[in-house]
Amino acid sequence: MARPREFDRTQALEKAMNLFWHKGYQATSVQDLVRSMGINRGSLYDTFGDKHALFQESLQQYEKLYTSKIVDFLDTEPSGKRAIENFFHKVLEDSLSGKGGRGCFFANSIVELYQNDPETAEKLRKSFLEMERAFLKTVKRGQDSGEISKSLDPREMARFLTNSLMGLKVVEKSSPSPKVLQDIVKGTLSILKK
Repeated sequence: MARPREFDRTQALEKAMNLFWHKGYQATSVQDLVRSMGINRGSLYDTFGDKHALFQESLQQYEKLYTSKIVDFLDTEPSGKRAIENFFHKVLEDSLSGKGGRGCFFANSIVELYQNDPETAEKLRKSFLEMERAFLKTVKRGQDSGEISKSLDPREMARFLTNSLMGLKVVEKSSPSPKVLQDIVKGTLSILKK
């Protein structure tokens, strides 16, 4: 009879996700994972498979916890323009309050792994497209209400906003001055002015 698991799988997965997010895939060893997750190697392999499988599941967990929140955040505000402004101000606020600093787990991972791990690169590309679709829907909502100029191509705008978000998170990771992050958000939002 198999011994019952003696740890909380969700908590262990979240610890692994945070470790991968902080250190990256390559720099995170199995020993680092075992120590951080508070489990032994056998439990890691029995429960999650190998390091790569655990990394894949960590990316799914991040998407569930963070990417879906982006979509929900943009959907809750009836005003498309205000939704985008509030979203970027919230990202900036989190960055300046110390809640940021690690960048975006997806952006970090795509930069690290896109050439050597096509499976992960494809999953991340799909997540970026989901963010782009959320921005596209929000831009169109703003154009329909007259808040955002219809002279702007909504797909181009959605791609610009997705790129700005990823760029902001990459710059945030390098610990620039608050003024740099504020300027990036100000420049990003300036395109919404009619």
